[in-house]
Amino acid sequence: MNENNYFNLELNYFRYLNLAMVHNKYPIAKNITIENKSGETYQNLTLEITPGVDFAKGASIEIPKIEVGERIDLNVKNEVNQGFVLQLSEELKSDFTITIKYGDTTVHTQKFPITILPAEFFIHGFIPELMASFVTPNLMQVRMIVSRAAKILQEFTGDSTIDGYSSRSINRVRQMAGAIFEALKEQKIAYILPPAATSEIQHGQRIRFADEVLENKAGTCIETALLYASCLECARLYPIVIVIKGHAFVGLHLIPVTFQDSVSDDITELTKRLGEGLRSIEVVESTCIDTPSNVSFEEACTQGATHLIALSEFEYFVDVARCRSVGIKPLPRLLKTSTGFEIAPGEDAPLEG
Repeated sequence: MNENNYFNLELNYFRYLNLAMVHNKYPIAKNITIENKSGETYQNLTLEITPGVDFAKGASIEIPKIEVGERIDLNVKNEVNQGFVLQLSEELKSDFTITIKYGDTTVHTQKFPITILPAEFFIHGFIPELMASFVTPNLMQVRMIVSRAAKILQEFTGDSTIDGYSSRSINRVRQMAGAIFEALKEQKIAYILPPAATSEIQHGQRIRFADEVLENKAGTCIETALLYASCLECARLYPIVIVIKGHAFVGLHLIPVTFQDSVSDDITELTKRLGEGLRSIEVVESTCIDTPSNVSFEEACTQGATHLIALSEFEYFVDVARCRSVGIKPLPRLLKTSTGFEIAPGEDAPLEG
């Protein structure tokens, strides 16, 4: 008897799992479709889901009856072991085994591969809205940058207030963004290449978190973009992370509105809001905070806008505030351990107000 000829299984699931998915309660699997190809009706079947390693708990589902040729959909509940994901320093290939039993007899088995990723790993284009989880406005180091920006604002405008969009002034919003830009330049962050690629996954990379970039005074383009975005969000502004081929930089809303979607690959959503008459966003080349740099905030904005001229280079943007409105949360502060990471207590408190 060939166990795999009785049923056809289709598992609707994600083939990758990372900490941002776990933190935002993304289900690994949504549903299973079962087709009875056996030529007979079955009653009282049991479907068992068993993970290859302890990244998730197993599950068992009762199937009262399935007719010949019938297709049924079953909802899947899976509880992920966050501690297991945090421990990983390298990606781990595993699988789900789905077994259908009739009493004590196994009538079907099938495996579905999955790759569990280290906590700091992000795949461009795979659930891209989860990039917003790497924007971390609540970190103490980020708040210190915003505090320094308030002093810069006081020096140049006579008003140290950083209060998001309360002023209802586009000029004031740009002043706040510019002061944060200058505060980050003072950190003398060096541009570096991404961490060594040990993964076979295309378009994936490890991302150093904002506190690590500030501590080590070094970051890639995506890391400085996420750092700047973190500071903007800490200042109650609405950042945008923009990805083009081989590069990433930052934008922000100049008025308290968001795009309709969390993620978009339509460049005109940006360019039409950069028009002189309708200007409601700003874009900033965030690597201009890197040292050595004598680039002003205004010049960095010009460089950012230049990136949007080449339509073929544009990939997508992530509207962080829109992501927050649909429940995507910042990752908490993570502490490195000998095997991976652990969550630092008290570092993931939400912003008030």
